[in-house]
Amino acid sequence: MSTPVTGAGVLPPRGEWSIPVHCFRCDAWFAVPFALYRAGMVFRCPQCRASLALTLPLVSAVRHLVETVDAKLRGAREGSVAAEGAAGEEEQRQALPALEARLRALVEREPLPGTPRPRRSAFAF
Repeated sequence: MSTPVTGAGVLPPRGEWSIPVHCFRCDAWFAVPFALYRAGMVFRCPQCRASLALTLPLVSAVRHLVETVDAKLRGAREGSVAAEGAAGEEEQRQALPALEARLRALVEREPLPGTPRPRRSAFAF
């Protein structure tokens, strides 16, 4: 994610946050702006030029996670402006790498259309 926390300690709007996308063809990661992260959007991998479409379950899960963390960070920021100051900014900086790790795990868990899957038995349900 491209540093959602600026030097002044103010969180930018969610639309400026970057969401990681995993290309299953070349196994590369790239980021897209949260404002463009919508179901049905098709992105091209910058390394291999493969097209990747976003599904509704993936977008819903990512949106829920980002909105929850954003509300928590903004609430903590507003509550700590008078009390802690720099300590609140440091808490935000520590929370954002954890958010990126959770986003990457979520993106890897939800397969995109076209992702190769192992063959299942004809008797598997």
